[in-house]
Amino acid sequence: MDFLSKKRVKNNGHAAQYYVEDSHPPIISKEEFAAVQLEFERRTNLRGYSKTGKSKFTSDYAFSGKLFCGNCGSKFRRTKWGRGKNQQILWICINHQITGACDMKSVKEKALEQAFLRVMNRLIGSKGALLSERDGNDVGQSANEDVECEWVWRDRKREEFKAYLSTQGSLLDKFDEDLFQRLIEKVKIQSMVEAVFVFRAGNEVREIL
Repeated sequence: MDFLSKKRVKNNGHAAQYYVEDSHPPIISKEEFAAVQLEFERRTNLRGYSKTGKSKFTSDYAFSGKLFCGNCGSKFRRTKWGRGKNQQILWICINHQITGACDMKSVKEKALEQAFLRVMNRLIGSKGALLSERDGNDVGQSANEDVECEWVWRDRKREEFKAYLSTQGSLLDKFDEDLFQRLIEKVKIQSMVEAVFVFRAGNEVREIL
């Protein structure tokens, strides 16, 4: 404020400036903010491979936008092979399909579904005992507030996941698309016979396809 004209003027360094943290109540919590940022990132990752880095947002199937190539990092695309009774649904690295620059082999959709079933049934059988805890130093070693918020959000997801596992009375007998979408952040395809399921809670489980 100019004391002579009583008009507001921009402080370009002629007066001391101070940063006051948490001086006003937030509109949303830090955990909610982190969750929204993760969702933005998830939707960005649903875009497929292209030379420009831009392509159509898609989530038509359970595995859409969830499968990532362990070789080149590209997403996987759903395709069909064969006809009639012999037809199979496959997922293929988009970079491999478009440019041939990646040598990752395609994986069968049924194999992915069965692998997720096995992972879930092992976790249900153990009542969550197989879930690893994060290192308590992870947040303390980071000065990034966004990272800390993300860990708080993931901790909450881990507790919700454990609560689900502890109350699940029986093993799953078929692939549940809604459950997969709710629990899994992404799947890293290591080869045509191996994948790593990355849970939203932060845990990773390796499984044979």
